[in-house]
Amino acid sequence: MIIGVAVTALMTGIASGTRVNDAGQNLTEAIFLTQEVRENTLGLSYTAVSGLGGTTYSPPIDGQGQPIGGLSEWSQAISIAYMNPASPATPGNVPPDLILVTVTVSRNSVQVMSTSWLVARKIGE
Repeated sequence: MIIGVAVTALMTGIASGTRVNDAGQNLTEAIFLTQEVRENTLGLSYTAVSGLGGTTYSPPIDGQGQPIGGLSEWSQAISIAYMNPASPATPGNVPPDLILVTVTVSRNSVQVMSTSWLVARKIGE
């Protein structure tokens, strides 16, 4: 009986460790895929970035905008919100000089992470 209890506890611990490890791997991959979208937007004009709203990439894209092979179960969804430059925490209704880019990364349609950053219009753009 003691051996049975010990084996049951060991198997439960292994299963729990496997789930935690899988969640960590998913989060690491999601962070990587978010960084790829961020890198891609750095090379785009303000107008091009603002046009990404509502875009979903599946398979996900890399920093050059090219699809990443082998990740067909992953997706990157991009949303855009226009921000009031006088108060960046307040969304606006018209395209000013500041937008909030939000990327939501999902695996098999389950959200793994979401993050945002601001993009400002460059002088002369």
